[in-house]
Amino acid sequence: MSDNFKYTAGLNNVGSYQVSGKPFVTASTISDGVEQQIEFPQVTNNVTVKLDSDGGIEYNSIEISGNFDFKSQHKPFQAEGNTGNYSVSLWVSSSGTALSDNATLWTFGGNSRNMIREKSGNWQFIVISEDGQVPTAAIRSVPVGWHFLVAVASGSNPDGPGTLFQTLYLNGGSANIKSISSPTNCSPDIDFGDGHFFIGPITSGNSNFADTIKFRDLIVWSDALTSAQVITIYNGGGYYDASQFTDIAKKVWIKDNFDIHDNPENHSGSAGTFSVQHYNVNDGDVKQISTDAPFADVPGSGGELRVHFRSTGSSNVATNKHYWTLDSQNESITMNVKSKEIYLSSDGGDCDYSLQADLTSIPSSRMYQHTGSGVDE
Repeated sequence: MSDNFKYTAGLNNVGSYQVSGKPFVTASTISDGVEQQIEFPQVTNNVTVKLDSDGGIEYNSIEISGNFDFKSQHKPFQAEGNTGNYSVSLWVSSSGTALSDNATLWTFGGNSRNMIREKSGNWQFIVISEDGQVPTAAIRSVPVGWHFLVAVASGSNPDGPGTLFQTLYLNGGSANIKSISSPTNCSPDIDFGDGHFFIGPITSGNSNFADTIKFRDLIVWSDALTSAQVITIYNGGGYYDASQFTDIAKKVWIKDNFDIHDNPENHSGSAGTFSVQHYNVNDGDVKQISTDAPFADVPGSGGELRVHFRSTGSSNVATNKHYWTLDSQNESITMNVKSKEIYLSSDGGDCDYSLQADLTSIPSSRMYQHTGSGVDE
């Protein structure tokens, strides 16, 4: 809410016998720069005004480069032990040039056999089975700009002999699939070392990102995604709210920032977050929020709703900012005052609003017009 909100309670001496019990409800849209006067059939006791406008959606990403990694302090597959199918999906962007071989995009436990890495201008997906079998890397080229990458690790006969599959999708298209026979246990071996989930380079030396990488909506799934499910999540290259997809549980979901309260979300039971692990703090590392994203921002009707008891043509209202403002979606103000009318205006965009009031038995004709602005007077 704006700093111009200076409401203090007053004029609330309406006796209970004067409360009519009749509600007054209305909702409408105010165009940018327009003022609307609302007259009440009876004097009010309480008035609640709510800004219903959708302020739109702004898409961001996480931009990283240099020589560090992000490390979760939580083991995403701890509850399941060390075996099981999994998938990792993310939107990722790079310049497509100056790639640094062996720089990992993500990895389980810092191990080079559970990861996607950059290698010779390709993303390489590498998996190892519980009995130590490693297929040839599944690869996709690294195109310029944003693309959707999905890696799927699965065994044909979990916990028994069979075939280990590693599958890599790019932009929802046909998969690059590599496999290997596993004589005793074809389940993907998930947790190596400390079992943590890393993003970015995991060792010093040649494992930096020479290229700048941006990513968003990096999700670790608790099972193998099918090709149809990959197409659903890819959504033709448009934004898809992954919270709508509940066929497979999410273990880690890193959205577009590292806010401790909301992102990343850790879905395996512990409120784990990611910390930056620097190898050399002076090597020009970059970790920042970028306004670049694979999706275009969606504008809303998002203006600022101004609430006042005199017209903006009156002195003090507009000139001295004698109004209260609502500037975020679903923000509201409840005013315990007696009034026969109220004025609403918008600034910076159209405003959708709703208003609810408790009416008294006092006729509106007995309420005189405010002599001032109605705010701070």
